[in-house]
Amino acid sequence: MTVKPWWAPFQKYISNWHLTREMERTKRSFASRREGTSQALRALSLAVWELKGPEDTWRKQLEDYYRKDPVFALLGGISTRDWAPVHRFCEDNGIPAIFPITDYPVISETDWYTLYLSKGLYQEGEAVARYLHARSDDANAPAVLQVFEMNGPGGLV
Repeated sequence: MTVKPWWAPFQKYISNWHLTREMERTKRSFASRREGTSQALRALSLAVWELKGPEDTWRKQLEDYYRKDPVFALLGGISTRDWAPVHRFCEDNGIPAIFPITDYPVISETDWYTLYLSKGLYQEGEAVARYLHARSDDANAPAVLQVFEMNGPGGLV
């Protein structure tokens, strides 16, 4: 079984979009010849930006990608690490980032270029806190046990 890259659905969508637009262009070209007008249709393209190495190198990688191939928006993106370098890059450059998947999104009241589907681990923590608060009057509530990775983003070191 061949495993397709995570961006394969985007590639398929763009291929189908171009096919549909080409059929529309053909129909319009016949109509525009009669009317004496032409209708331009934009092309879509997909640039895959894969970040490697430590997070403190991501900003430079993003800037290099953007300089080489400017994009309208970042679609998706997956990281189990801190998303802040990508978030800051998008905010600083006015580039929408749509639905990145990360455990560590940037929670901000003022930034708005990145649209997260989930608040990641922050959302999970809020849900647990709400649940525990609702049970705080229950004398039979079990003790809370917190498990965390000592050197991870939620750890003490």
